[in-house]
Amino acid sequence: MRLQHPAEWVLEARADLNLRPDQITQLENLVLAQRDSQSVRMTRMMSSMSRPRVSALTTAMTDWASPINEQAIRDAACEQSRSMSESMLNLIRDQHAVGAILTEAQRVQLPAIQSKMMMSGMPKP
Repeated sequence: MRLQHPAEWVLEARADLNLRPDQITQLENLVLAQRDSQSVRMTRMMSSMSRPRVSALTTAMTDWASPINEQAIRDAACEQSRSMSESMLNLIRDQHAVGAILTEAQRVQLPAIQSKMMMSGMPKP
């Protein structure tokens, strides 16, 4: 998904946004940092999914006969939620780093460009 990599996504839209050369350079530098950030986010997410508590949640959801440990399920769901929240916050931080490079006029264009890119990626009927 392109939006998981905000700097790359904005660079794809460079013509629509009329990016200046200095903005392109800054965004290209940010691409590397955000690629690392995305990698760390995914590693943390996968690590959290393999923790015993979350594994217990997966087991509970696929077991149709064992006793239900509601507290364990709640604890596992909360841990999973914390991990996902942290990942979303880091993605938002990456988006804000990109936004700081853009002008206000460029930032206003992003939703329309996003819609246009999403529509162009959809299969034709």
